[in-house]
Amino acid sequence: MSLKSIADFLGIEYFPDGAEKLASSLFGGTPTFNKGHVGRWREAFSETHKSAFKKVAGGALIDLGYERSSEW
Repeated sequence: MSLKSIADFLGIEYFPDGAEKLASSLFGGTPTFNKGHVGRWREAFSETHKSAFKKVAGGALIDLGYERSSEW
């Protein structure tokens, strides 16, 4: 279990029920959160959105390793 391993590494006590409660409250419930699926933006972005985003931050996506080229 990853959370237990992290707690062990940090030298803190692990509470399974508390971890589950915390995890369930971390995601969702905000206007900017949309299901939490990787790549979900591809369904929401139109070609106009993609073009505008590429102009503003396309290079950053490549530099940071999120995309390999501007052909996304």
